[in-house]
Amino acid sequence: MLSVAMHGEDVSVIVGGTVLLLLIAAAARALTRETRLPLSVLLFIIGILIAAVAERFGAGALMERFELSPGLVFYVFLPSLIFESAISLDVRELRRNLVPILTLAVPGLLLSTGGIAMVVWLATPLSFRTALLLGAILSATDPVAVISIFERLGAPRRLHVLVEGESLFNDATSLVVSRILATVVIGGTVSENVFIAGLGEFAWVFLG
Repeated sequence: MLSVAMHGEDVSVIVGGTVLLLLIAAAARALTRETRLPLSVLLFIIGILIAAVAERFGAGALMERFELSPGLVFYVFLPSLIFESAISLDVRELRRNLVPILTLAVPGLLLSTGGIAMVVWLATPLSFRTALLLGAILSATDPVAVISIFERLGAPRRLHVLVEGESLFNDATSLVVSRILATVVIGGTVSENVFIAGLGEFAWVFLG
């Protein structure tokens, strides 16, 4: 009975915390018109302030219980973000710029992964395999802040299409590469079966 009660309490914390964060995000969206800051930058600042306030008033234990499952992120939040980007993108412009978009989404992301890994490996005590995994995770960035800056500066429409199109496809590359690297980091070895399975998963996720 106690475990059921704790489970229910954890669910209430997750639901309440999610609703509260959505309200904060809505308020931050309204503040962007006054501050002229990109939404992602403002949310980053608000996140730092929330962590500082929680630590100051001893709410850290409550925040530790607020944990979103990977399934919720992968099957609810991520598809919603990708759908929003896809529905607002001009399909004809996407077809016209498909080659540079795919070049940025696959080889470009792999180069970015290697570049980040090299910097992290040289600047931190992390192993090169772990640095590669971190690079794969960080390379698939969300272009919300970039697009808002483009709109403010009046950047060419083609630049919008390249950035938004690349963000649609780079998630598949990053997801598969990070899974392969996570297997390598955990197992400590590189096997042919891992890469073959990774290529099959990449084709499935990318085309899907």
